[in-house]
Amino acid sequence: MDHQHADSQIDYANPNPELISLIDIAQGLARSCRFMGMTSEFHSVATHCVDVSLLVPKEFALYGLLHDASEAFLRDIPTPLKKLLPDYRAIEDAWSDMIFKKFGLQPPSEAVQAALKEADLAVLAAERKRLMPNDKKIWPTLKDVQPAQLVVEPRNPDQAFTYFLARWTSIVEDRPFLENLEMWQRQENLALKKNGERVIEHQQPSPKPGVFLPGRVMGTDKKEFVIPNRATADAVSSPSRPLSSRAHEGNQNEEISDTSAQCLSGNYIDFARPHVDQFTIDDVAQALSRESMHLAATRSFYTVAQHRVLVALLVKKDAAPYALFHNAAEAFFRSLPASLKRMLPDYRAMHDKMQVVVYEKVGLAPPSKEITQEIEQAELSLLAAERTQLISGDRRIWPGLAGIEPANIQIDPWSPNKAHTAFIDCYLSVFNNRPYLQDLDLWVKQDSEANADPAARRISPLRPRQ
Repeated sequence: MDHQHADSQIDYANPNPELISLIDIAQGLARSCRFMGMTSEFHSVATHCVDVSLLVPKEFALYGLLHDASEAFLRDIPTPLKKLLPDYRAIEDAWSDMIFKKFGLQPPSEAVQAALKEADLAVLAAERKRLMPNDKKIWPTLKDVQPAQLVVEPRNPDQAFTYFLARWTSIVEDRPFLENLEMWQRQENLALKKNGERVIEHQQPSPKPGVFLPGRVMGTDKKEFVIPNRATADAVSSPSRPLSSRAHEGNQNEEISDTSAQCLSGNYIDFARPHVDQFTIDDVAQALSRESMHLAATRSFYTVAQHRVLVALLVKKDAAPYALFHNAAEAFFRSLPASLKRMLPDYRAMHDKMQVVVYEKVGLAPPSKEITQEIEQAELSLLAAERTQLISGDRRIWPGLAGIEPANIQIDPWSPNKAHTAFIDCYLSVFNNRPYLQDLDLWVKQDSEANADPAARRISPLRPRQ
């Protein structure tokens, strides 16, 4: 059983529809980045779902909006990886049917399924064209698929949350969908403000006219979710552990394996046959900095990358490299809840195989039993601190945290770009034996060749000091 939102816990083996909230779905999808996070801008599953709902026939719109709703609880596992995980696909199908039923929909007919597939692929093609413009390789799933004629507009998690609920209201109340979200917020009195912070009320949006939807305003600076100029990123490396590298040369128009997914570096990770040359450390940092912890149940966007950095700061020096890259296979396999992992032996086996490859990538032998125990203890104490500081209103006893003292650390969630910078800085410090400056703003100022805008800066163009 895993925590999902302040009002509910999810039992993956026996899900209770009464604990499934539209608010949880909207927040989970809004904080889930498409394409493993390997895109030029943060593009959420929530925005993708809205776009699909706008392409299908009007009578299928709610199916379109909820077609990926299960990913709010099961995570957005890359499609090429899903092909290798039949057990996961079976759970996903069961959850999708349960969510459809929860919101008054019958299991999708063949006509609905055909319309959803056509729209889903057309939106996928448009997203790839917009967010991965330099990739010319042939994706098997997109053969002969024309991109949808729509503007793919990436939105940060708060914007995507509002966007999703705005579309929900337009469908269930049968009124025009206002794409100007600020206007929609004013008209609906959408946002509630308490003590200067946006909050989410734990209630179901009502299909009755005139009932507002609680949510959050577009308060996050968009530049924190956009990758700045990467022209100098390749210079950040050490000979044995490159952070970035060119994509493999070859025929740009060649067809890739249907079990491969693109990384931001331009390389392709083959889930069936992973290898150290298929990804870069920068790819790992990129993916982990756009993956949310605790199934997006935290009060604000809190990344796996930040969690990994904080664990590395809690352990002894010799364990820090392992702590930073512990479970770093989640960069590609996504951060599934523990109880869901236990139901997926094939996933665990492939995840563990990928973890060995990640350790090999950074030049680490398998960790000793003592180091593993130290990291696990630090993980638990940090989880206890995260629960106390980031998940308000939950007084339940979490399995595994009984009697665990929270880590004595103040947790202030970083934006994805700042989390990426912190992860790379921590990597350079632990592998090059230099101090890690926790004040990242100070670190940016000290680096004379840093990007002019500290908020947008991700990777220093300097080589690590020996």
